[in-house]
Amino acid sequence: MWQILGVAVFCGLLSPSVGTTPGIRAVFSITQFTQALTDTLNRDNLLEKNMKNLPISDFAFGGLLGILAKITDFKCVGVRNIVLTVAISDEKVNVKFSADLDISGHLVIPLDAIVSCIAHVNIDLSYALGNFVDGKFDIVNFQCVPTIEKIELVLLSGLLPILPVSAIKNSLSSDLVQQLCSVVRTVIDVVKNIWLGTANVVLPHGNIGNVHLKIAVMPTVADTFVGVDLFFRLHVSVTGLFIDIPETAASIAVPVLGSYWFCISIHPAVISIAVSVAIPQVPLEVSNIPAVFSKAEELKSALLAIIPAGALPELATGDISFEITIGKDALVAFDTTGGTVTLSAVVGIFAKKADGSKVSLVVVRCRITAKLTISVINNQLNLRLMLSDNVIELVSSGIGVTQLGSLLDPITTLVEEAVLTALNERPSDLQVKADADLSGIQQDAKHLHQCFIDLT
Repeated sequence: MWQILGVAVFCGLLSPSVGTTPGIRAVFSITQFTQALTDTLNRDNLLEKNMKNLPISDFAFGGLLGILAKITDFKCVGVRNIVLTVAISDEKVNVKFSADLDISGHLVIPLDAIVSCIAHVNIDLSYALGNFVDGKFDIVNFQCVPTIEKIELVLLSGLLPILPVSAIKNSLSSDLVQQLCSVVRTVIDVVKNIWLGTANVVLPHGNIGNVHLKIAVMPTVADTFVGVDLFFRLHVSVTGLFIDIPETAASIAVPVLGSYWFCISIHPAVISIAVSVAIPQVPLEVSNIPAVFSKAEELKSALLAIIPAGALPELATGDISFEITIGKDALVAFDTTGGTVTLSAVVGIFAKKADGSKVSLVVVRCRITAKLTISVINNQLNLRLMLSDNVIELVSSGIGVTQLGSLLDPITTLVEEAVLTALNERPSDLQVKADADLSGIQQDAKHLHQCFIDLT
């Protein structure tokens, strides 16, 4: 259920907390919790498969009829019309469960015939969570009360007398009451393990490494929602290092559901980690040709205009190239509609002389401000940067350039077309996919923007 993110809603920060801060906090309404439970029970026919293992005793008729006839091989062959309602109180999950069990057996009289039954069953169960250790918990205080609403029975087109039919129903009812709770307990344990398996996961993060998610504390079972906190850490393949949220980071609040079924808060540090690992580890090399850089001719003209006379006798467009090194000190700040990323890049502009040697024309430092937009596409959290501002300053010049004003516009375009494109095209999404239990939830962009507040 909790393999985050089927939908993302970002909410505010609280005061700093002590110890490691979870990277993701989620709350699920009772409606969503019920839907997730129903989906899991129906996945791969989980409930039906376990009900088919329901042990049901043979039935022996009494008296003279018992010498000639008996019913054997009773078994559940199908489960239909599953209805679940969930309520939470006193930190317990209370589930009302109803279903129709299709049951069949063989009547031997001594000729074989099929006995067909439909058992309408109701089960009231409640359970609590406990014994939390290392991302896992147990189901404790499990209580189950089954009732058999009615049993519809067909025997040889109704040829058997009423008394044996009534006795068969009573026998089936008694057997089901004794067996159902053990089967339901097994099913609930399987559901728990499925959900744990989708919360405590290692997910691929492109060619960068792996995202590790793990339940941080015992899930919160409140009156109106179930809350889950997940630790977030990134394992970088190249270095082998883990990147964690600092222990000094401010805590994030449990999101407010409002009229929504599902809500997630993501720690700003998670976004910062995603941005930082998207920065290329080696300088970008870009050619100054129109097919690669749209303002190639403009940049060439601007350079020719500011190069001191005699410093470079000839400057062909195809001989210009760039080396762009993006700084590792990206800063992420958040506002009501998303975030802003501030980063730096050093752009070196080079040319080849007639003898084939390479000369540095200009090296500039760009201080880049970009708008960060956050969205969920194909069940993945995606980050995208759009240029807001670019300020340049001279670092050095091998040919005596001192004025940069005419270079600002083409270099800003270079930043947009090379630097931001490189960041946006790298696998900067968190690769955190929604489990099948959440696949029906859609993102509400308006709610995303309304709740993405105070993350500074």
